[in-house]
Amino acid sequence: MKKWIALLLAFGMNAAYAEDGKGLGNEKFGEVCAGCHGEVPVPRAMKRSDMAQYPPEKIFKALTSGLMLTQASALSEVEKRAIAQAVSNTPWGTVKEVD
Repeated sequence: MKKWIALLLAFGMNAAYAEDGKGLGNEKFGEVCAGCHGEVPVPRAMKRSDMAQYPPEKIFKALTSGLMLTQASALSEVEKRAIAQAVSNTPWGTVKEVD
């Protein structure tokens, strides 16, 4: 019985994440990034709505090897990619080159 409950809970959580395709990214952004990149950002930090104009590859690059490397160091690569996809208004893979 406990196994069934665990499976149902796990399925429900996955369904919630899959609902908009950005669940994990939104969750991790809220936990790790929103303190500085919320609607009232700290000085010199971009608002999330401003970051949305960038392709997810550029946001991912900032998290993995750019200015946000230290702040994102506790995140897994999957979580970093999920954040990039959740923040950007551009689908992953539609931009030819990211500088």
